[in-house]
Amino acid sequence: MGLDFIRLFNKKLEEKDIDWEVSALASPDGKLFSLGSDSKLIGRIFELISYNILQEIADENGLILYPSQQQTVYPDFTLMKSEADTEKIAVDIKTTYRKFLKNGQPSGYVFTLGSFASYMRDGKKNISFPYDQYAKHYVEMTMLQKVKCLILRIWVSCQCHTKM
Repeated sequence: MGLDFIRLFNKKLEEKDIDWEVSALASPDGKLFSLGSDSKLIGRIFELISYNILQEIADENGLILYPSQQQTVYPDFTLMKSEADTEKIAVDIKTTYRKFLKNGQPSGYVFTLGSFASYMRDGKKNISFPYDQYAKHYVEMTMLQKVKCLILRIWVSCQCHTKM
């Protein structure tokens, strides 16, 4: 599949001018409920926002968008021509908080990319489709800072080769 996925996704983000600073949920009667600092909850909200962009990319390129059926299954989204497609595209969305050293300087950051003991070991467990049916793997990594929600978005394109 000759899809320039990262360019398409970033172009859609730019066109939509999405404000990624999410801080509360609103009830139908207008009450606001703080999200707190749970990166999993905030990450899920980024997945929901990304879903519409991914659906547009799928529609415009004759693809099917398949969201993961469970939270613990890789990837969050699969783009494919059909379920029999052997060149599927995996899109996973990860979120973490930026940490700082005592002197105020940013420290390293950690993203969990999945469990080796599951889909990377046998290619079938905790994965939407068999691992060898994915031609490309993209991970959107979003780093948060407690004072201001979104500070950095990074796309990583992975080519993983494992012995099954």
